Amino acid sequence: MANVITREDGNTFVAGGLAFKFINSNYKDHKTTDKEVVVLKSADILRSYDRVFDAAPNKNFLEIGIFEGGSTLFFAVAHPDFRISALDIRDPDDAVLRHIHDLGLNERVKIHYNTSQSDKDALEKIIREDFCDEDIGLICDDASHNYGLSRRTFELTFGRLARGGQYCLEDWAWAHWKSSSSTAVALTNLVFEMVVLLPSTRPLIDSIEILPNYVRLVRGPGKINSDINIDSMMRLRDKKLTLI
Repeated sequence: MANVITREDGNTFVAGGLAFKFINSNYKDHKTTDKEVVVLKSADILRSYDRVFDAAPNKNFLEIGIFEGGSTLFFAVAHPDFRISALDIRDPDDAVLRHIHDLGLNERVKIHYNTSQSDKDALEKIIREDFCDEDIGLICDDASHNYGLSRRTFELTFGRLARGGQYCLEDWAWAHWKSSSSTAVALTNLVFEMVVLLPSTRPLIDSIEILPNYVRLVRGPGKINSDINIDSMMRLRDKKLTLI
């Protein structure tokens, strides 16, 4: 649990013997080292995940997008009963891998670098090998925040959740932040589609909770094959959703 957080001082804190530093700007200027772990989630956001982990129906956690490995390392020490499989499109990070080794986490924490969140074959292989093809209790997408890529990740992985499984989409609101100047398609569009899917596919999705930092979906008892197709599953009465 997030009560492992100690010595909290502004943007820094300690958990599981590791020194963490929360950053929210100039991302390329920060690197995890042997002495300090960079994390993109504040201590308060990490605490908010306690209830998400508590509600997961099993202990399999798929984390998509890890940047400098901060959240993966934190969740590993905060939730020692979870088996974690993480992936990122970046090159391997030796400092992160050393922390995993030094903490004795190699058996239950697997990181797959140079892996795209939209790579169907790679995702299927990861789930098959890291989770022995079991259903997943918790999935967190904190990767590109790109609408198309995040949409594809959702289609490829949501069906692999166990009944009651939790799916979290991080930073869904980036297009509406005061600091945002990007003209890319807003990730909010995926949230709109998730909302439409709730009644369209019921009982596939049990509930949706929209929070400032992430959206949380709960998998219902509806049966489905491993992949879903958003376009074919939304019931729109011959109308279209307009992207923003």
